[in-house]
Amino acid sequence: MTRRHDILLRHHMVELPAPGDDELPAAVLATLTANLASYGYALTREAFLQLRGASLDDATAWWASAEPALRAARADDRDMGEHVVYKNFPAEVLDKSWVEKAGSSAAAAWRALRSLA
Repeated sequence: MTRRHDILLRHHMVELPAPGDDELPAAVLATLTANLASYGYALTREAFLQLRGASLDDATAWWASAEPALRAARADDRDMGEHVVYKNFPAEVLDKSWVEKAGSSAAAAWRALRSLA
């Protein structure tokens, strides 16, 4: 299901669970919309109403399948922190000489190339 979410997200679409007989509790609906917002997405009014009508089990299963695609869309599923050259930018850069900057950049490039192998 994640692959399907990946494709839909690329086209700014989302597949939501079908509405049922009950409504999601307000706290769950608020959590899901806040989680979506943390990835940079928001639901249209129609999508919000559809999600509100989903059962708790369906909404939970939907989020479990949609979140990996949302993480991948923002590259949160990759450990990008290891490839950051300057962790305390700009102070760290301003305090270094040109040789130190070039050395740090070369070392980061070397680590990145080794991680690809």
